[in-house]
Amino acid sequence: MRRLNLLTVAMVALLAIMFASEVAPVAAQDATPTASGSTAATTSSSQSDDQARAELAEKYKPVVSLRQQRAECDRSGEGYFPAPIETVLGTPDVVLKKRTGRNSSQDTVVKVAPVAQDLVGLGADYYLDWPGNPVRPGCDFERWFRQRVAEMGAVPTTYAHYVVDTANNQLFLQYWFWYTFNDWNNTHEGDWEMVQFVFDTTSVVDALTRDPIQVGFAQHGGGELADPDDDRIEWSDGHIVAYPAAGSHGTFYGSETYIGWGEDGSGFGCDITTAPQQQFGVEVVVVPDVIDPAGPFAWLLFEGRWGERAPLIWDGPLGPNVNRRWSDPFTATEFWRTSSIAIPQTTLVGPNATRLFCTLSKQGSVFVTRIVVHPYLLLATVLLVLGALAWLIYRAWNQIVAAWRAYRQDWKLYILLGLATIPISIVVNILDIWLRSRPPIEFLIRWFNDTAGARLSLALALGGIQQFFIIVLVAPPVIRTIYDRRRGLRPTLRSSVFDSWRYIPRVAATLFAAVLIVGALSLTLIGIPIAIFLAVAWQFLAQTTTYENRFNPFAAIRRSRSICGRNWIYALKTSLIFQGLLWVPGPFVGALLLIFGTAGVNLANLFSGIVYALTIPLAVIGITLAYLNLRERHEGAPTEDVASGPAPSALRPDAP
Repeated sequence: MRRLNLLTVAMVALLAIMFASEVAPVAAQDATPTASGSTAATTSSSQSDDQARAELAEKYKPVVSLRQQRAECDRSGEGYFPAPIETVLGTPDVVLKKRTGRNSSQDTVVKVAPVAQDLVGLGADYYLDWPGNPVRPGCDFERWFRQRVAEMGAVPTTYAHYVVDTANNQLFLQYWFWYTFNDWNNTHEGDWEMVQFVFDTTSVVDALTRDPIQVGFAQHGGGELADPDDDRIEWSDGHIVAYPAAGSHGTFYGSETYIGWGEDGSGFGCDITTAPQQQFGVEVVVVPDVIDPAGPFAWLLFEGRWGERAPLIWDGPLGPNVNRRWSDPFTATEFWRTSSIAIPQTTLVGPNATRLFCTLSKQGSVFVTRIVVHPYLLLATVLLVLGALAWLIYRAWNQIVAAWRAYRQDWKLYILLGLATIPISIVVNILDIWLRSRPPIEFLIRWFNDTAGARLSLALALGGIQQFFIIVLVAPPVIRTIYDRRRGLRPTLRSSVFDSWRYIPRVAATLFAAVLIVGALSLTLIGIPIAIFLAVAWQFLAQTTTYENRFNPFAAIRRSRSICGRNWIYALKTSLIFQGLLWVPGPFVGALLLIFGTAGVNLANLFSGIVYALTIPLAVIGITLAYLNLRERHEGAPTEDVASGPAPSALRPDAP
């Protein structure tokens, strides 16, 4: 009996070793690497793990607060809710196409009423197309969506997706929302957005006993991060409240009007989440980690576009499975910003400045993007701009001629003064390249989702700095040259530069004060009209400082405003003409070299910079002559022809 027991034990041990050798390879295959190189756990066969996944997804599922419509197809409200993907699958008015023609109408129809299994393995050349034109949506998509919802009995739905990142010891719980149409500035079929919770564990079971360490809301091409106890976050019965912006579906933490950029800078405007709002609970569908090509989630193996092929920003989006947020959320969301820009609401009597700003930005964004795909609209815009420019030139022809005569009289001196600005431009461009790759500018660009708008904002800011230094250094010598001519003297480079050197700090201080005031008014948005008015009235600051010895910056500001007086339209016309002469010729010459010549980009930019340098003195001369004209109108003295010599009224004791 003892021998039998020993034999039995030995056999059991042998079977255990054999079983372990079979299980080990299976366990080794039970994990797949993520895009970041970390290990993401696959679906567990354990029933308790599945239950934990479902329980955790239910515990943190968001409440969606949608802006209500006042009427059908009221585009200021939200016409869609996050729906199940089946709204666009298995219906005869949805078509699966392949890109084979010049446009959607010429592409090959692969399948009518495709189901999830029809999409498996199809790549970026394929797309789904539902009825309607995304460039001119009208009310077609909203009515179609309502019809599909009624046919299906669909309810607000979200897809819960888990990512385990062992490299960073974190668990990501993502809620993906599917909208059948994006009804914002960049209208397009299909839209995917997401809300994310991060836990400091790799176990779903452990996450049930812990609070998340971070919350993330996707917004267009980027997103916003917050701590769970952040005051921005609103909770309802233990569920976070998500505020999708009306039409764009970028998800925010509160009820505000935010400034938003579409994906890849595809549209600029207001993301509006303000009242009236209606809150919805959502049905959670947990997505398995391993997708069965024959199962109900086979649509997640589709790598094409969820929406009609259309030009540029109107193209349908790719699915979440080809988004880096899906496979590697740690890297994809690491540099999301921690706040959003909210526009202040006005409650004063009169026009709503916020509404006006949002309307103008939306219409401007739509117009600028549409002229790209509509040649006739682009042609009409060009003709309109050229017509307006021709009218301005006609109205200001005498000013242009007088400025050119003055420029020609001392052209060698003005060319030398203009060329002196080239080193400034070189330094600013080097600074631009250097700043883009270093904090805090690098962070700010990422903060704005690394869009074209963010890069353009940096370029404009540096361009403003460049313009500031150029005006400070070039304007005083040019103004001094004009002053000498009015006194009958022959200007020289030495006299123009050295006699005006003492005015440079004063001009800098005066311009800096004006920029601060105008900038502060512009930041309020409501004060933009006032900022524009003052910018025009204060454009003679270099002249009042240099020509009249106004030592106090605010005295120079008051003097410029006083000289402008009731001639604001004249001052605006002068500014448009001579600022146009300053900014337009350089880029225009560079573009011609690129289009019709064989010059490279660097050579074209070089010629553009040289033309810009040569036109700077002409712009300063034109504005200075306008200042002298307005000054004599203001003081009741006769206006003289500057290029031909001074009038008696020009010899004033207040001149430098």
